[in-house]
Amino acid sequence: MLILQTVGGLIWAGGAAARIETLEMQVGEQRLVAERLARLEEQSVATRRAVERIERVLVTSGEWRVTSASGEEQADGF
Repeated sequence: MLILQTVGGLIWAGGAAARIETLEMQVGEQRLVAERLARLEEQSVATRRAVERIERVLVTSGEWRVTSASGEEQADGF
């Protein structure tokens, strides 16, 4: 009986080790994805700021022109 319990314990420990290894790999992958997402979010914020600066310059300089669907030009893009 002791031998069966020992074998069962070893099998259980091996399965637990495999599950832990799988979870560690998944956490590592999620960390990489989270880092990439953070970089993309920051790039998106920086891009939006740049677009807003460009829009402000164009509006204040009077160069901002948008053609509507009817072909009329509008003085601003908003």
